[in-house]
Amino acid sequence: MKKLTTFLFWCLSIQTILSQQTNAPYMGANANNIQFGTNQVDRFINSIGQDKILHYSGCYVISSVTATLATRVTNKKKAFWIGVGVGTALGIAKEIYDIKHGNPEWGDLAADVAGSVSGALVVRIRF
Repeated sequence: MKKLTTFLFWCLSIQTILSQQTNAPYMGANANNIQFGTNQVDRFINSIGQDKILHYSGCYVISSVTATLATRVTNKKKAFWIGVGVGTALGIAKEIYDIKHGNPEWGDLAADVAGSVSGALVVRIRF
């Protein structure tokens, strides 16, 4: 319970900091200001780029599923590294494919690695 309380505290703190940086006070969701949240998400997606979010999300899902399956046959530490390895390897394979068929970018690879680590970390650290 203490970990959950600490996690929720940090989420609230980050939300407060982000709302102060956008110069828009957060007053809760109601009929008058419901667009505040969607506009903030839209600005975030546009600043990072939808392609990077897709790379992050794809590798997050792949590594978390792989790490979850790996915990059935090995310990959590090894499962973490298996999840990170599989997610990152698929991200690298996608960027190699993009050399001839698309537009390879280092930012995409960074998003792949970040998603792989995040996905496997969620499996490693349970609340």
